[in-house]
Amino acid sequence: MIATREPRRADRQLAWVWFGVAVAAPLLAWAWVRVGLGTPGCAFHRLTGVPCPTCGSSRAVVAALQGHLVEAFLWNPLVTTLIGLFEIGGLIAPAWFALGGRVPVFGPSLPRWIRWAILTALLANWAWLIARGV
Repeated sequence: MIATREPRRADRQLAWVWFGVAVAAPLLAWAWVRVGLGTPGCAFHRLTGVPCPTCGSSRAVVAALQGHLVEAFLWNPLVTTLIGLFEIGGLIAPAWFALGGRVPVFGPSLPRWIRWAILTALLANWAWLIARGV
């Protein structure tokens, strides 16, 4: 079980900053794509011929901004999922605190099962990118 605590003023301020970034980021990314600034290439992939764990991220963002969510997911499932979770979290964070939500509290390190879940997700995503030849 994860411990929780009452939110502090700094937590509420952070929730509003998160909200602002969650609203602004897609607009700025959309403008970036519309202006045609392009996306950077992957130096790791260029040097080794093997996709890095974040390969396809830029293409996934561009596909998502164009409304092609399945294509975005195919480019990089983990990054697409994390972007979606970031956006959802940012949009609901201020309301969460306004409705009396509590802040989760972790110890000095994450529980072992969470660390294993993160490692498994990273490795599975990287295997997916290698198999797809991203």
